[in-house]
Amino acid sequence: MITCTGLREIQEGKMETIEIRGKDLIITNIRGKLKCFSRWCPHKGGDLAYGDLIGDNQIRCHLHGYVYDLNSGKPVMVPYVNDYGKWKETSNLEIYDVIIKAGEICVEII
Repeated sequence: MITCTGLREIQEGKMETIEIRGKDLIITNIRGKLKCFSRWCPHKGGDLAYGDLIGDNQIRCHLHGYVYDLNSGKPVMVPYVNDYGKWKETSNLEIYDVIIKAGEICVEII
């Protein structure tokens, strides 16, 4: 299902937090390309609105430093060594497609 956000523009390098159908999301503009992903880090629930965008395609969680790819959602950097056991485990970050309809930013949530 495609839901429009009411947003028409996001400044490059900025992150906008929104809620769509019960999901807390972030939409960002990275070098002219809009990306949408879950607001909450899949590792321990850190708020990615306080995270750092890295390059064209990644976000780092401010809480523990995990880095996720914004195309696939896969973790690309897990900052802890093996002695941390299950504590260091994480899943993929939820990623959503962004569509522009009549000049409005919309998100596809399946």
